[in-house]
Parts: sequence; structure tokens; C-alpha cells
Amino acid sequence: EQVQELVALPALRKRWHERQTITPEAELETDWTSLARAMSSLPAGVQRWTTKHAVGMCGVGKFKVRWGAADSAACPCCGEFEDHLHVPRCTAPLLDQWLDTQVTDPAIKHAILYLLQGARDPSLPRSRLVPVRLRRAFLS
Repeated sequence: EQVQELVALPALRKRWHERQTITPEAELETDWTSLARAMSSLPAGVQRWTTKHAVGMCGVGKFKVRWGAADSAACPCCGEFEDHLHVPRCTAPLLDQWLDTQVTDPAIKHAILYLLQGARDPSLPRSRLVPVRLRRAFLS
């Protein structure tokens, strides 16, 4: 583990700096030990998904174009540039309509849209807790 860190970390830090991914200040503030412990507690597939999502490498327009799977990086719902940050923030009404066509329970639909509202409007108070009335929707 230490050998990998000594070999890979300098190149990784250089990439972060070049691509403005993580600032040196943010790197210092990150509790890497806790992050490593949390990641190692996850199944391998979830670790891969978490890593790919954290860096934005997932099946969205930006990467579909890069992989040759699409001609445009436009969001299919609204037409804006689609990356991993855009997906939860897309305000096109198609998700709301799709949830209706899937006959989604109204409480679950409300809970999903409630959680997305926080991603769509970062100025809203950030709460990690879902209100009790919505928590029940996820458990039903």
C-alpha cells in the first residue's frame, strides 16, 4: 500500500492540479484514512461505482461521446451538456412524468424529488437527514 502511494500519488496530485479536480487545500482537509476505511468496507463493485461516480466517469453524454457510443453530449431530457453533475440537477420535467408513468407511489416520488431538489439548488440548507415522513416512503 505504501509503495503504491509513493509511486502513484505524485502523478495523481499532478493530474488533480492540471485538471483542477482537487485543490491542495481540499486534499489537506480530506480524512484519507477514514475514506480508505469506508471504501474498504464496501463490496468491490460498489467501490468501483463510487470511484467512477466521484470522478464523473459514468454513462452520461460527456463519456458516451468519448467512448464513441453517442454523437452528442447533450442531455436527452433538456439538451444541455450532460455530465455526472448535470444528471441530478436537470430540471426537465421528464423525471416527474416518468415516475408517474411507472405508477410510483406518491410518497416515494415526493421523496426522490425532494432529495434531488438539494442537488439542484445548492443554496438550500444542506441536511443529510431525510424528514421522517419521507423516510417512511423509502422503507415501504
